[in-house]
Amino acid sequence: MKQKELKKVLAEVDPLLANAVDSMISFIHAKGIDGVPSERQIEQVNTYFDSIVSRTGKDYEKWSEYRWIASYNIEIGAIPCLEHHELDYLHKVLESIARDHSYYEEAQVHWRR
Repeated sequence: MKQKELKKVLAEVDPLLANAVDSMISFIHAKGIDGVPSERQIEQVNTYFDSIVSRTGKDYEKWSEYRWIASYNIEIGAIPCLEHHELDYLHKVLESIARDHSYYEEAQVHWRR
């Protein structure tokens, strides 16, 4: 499936998920498995994560668990457009973003090592 088609299908169900999946596919296709997502791409992922957390009420004890589950939604959404090794790298990046809302600043240092 083409990326534009996938975004259109996902947008019918959840526009925020569609934007997050599209931005992460674009990141992988542009930067490969050694790159760092842009601040805008991370913002789109965090917007989706926050939408999932906000749907659950104010259960801050489970905040990280909801973000972790949301990261899998993005990974699953990206399956039609990424290869196995790309999905592995996407998992690593999304897991880091899910753990830390301010991931972008740290990623600039961490992923360049």
